[in-house]
Amino acid sequence: MSSFERPSWRPRSSTIEPLTNVIVEMEEVIVTADIPCADTSRIRVTFLDERTLEITAQLRKKFRFEDFNISHRRGEFSRYHAMVTIPVPIEKRIALKCQRSILEIRLPRKLGS
Repeated sequence: MSSFERPSWRPRSSTIEPLTNVIVEMEEVIVTADIPCADTSRIRVTFLDERTLEITAQLRKKFRFEDFNISHRRGEFSRYHAMVTIPVPIEKRIALKCQRSILEIRLPRKLGS
């Protein structure tokens, strides 16, 4: 299922998927995630395999759809969760920076890739 076909929030786990972007450069891959209202001390980025990153971030407070005047849905979310596929081989080293609610993850590319 493509990212356009799956829901961006999961009621059972109270998570919402942040907007993400993958930029492939000559020497590194840069992944960005839009995580407004996230607790920057509770961000976690882990490698699930050679080409997949998992991003989780706890929100500072729970949000309900009603908070945004959405009446046709019920539910709340308290954290972000995203699985990001990296299209080229990378080293398993991560440099993180979070500024103005944008998480930036820099991953060096493997030599020769």
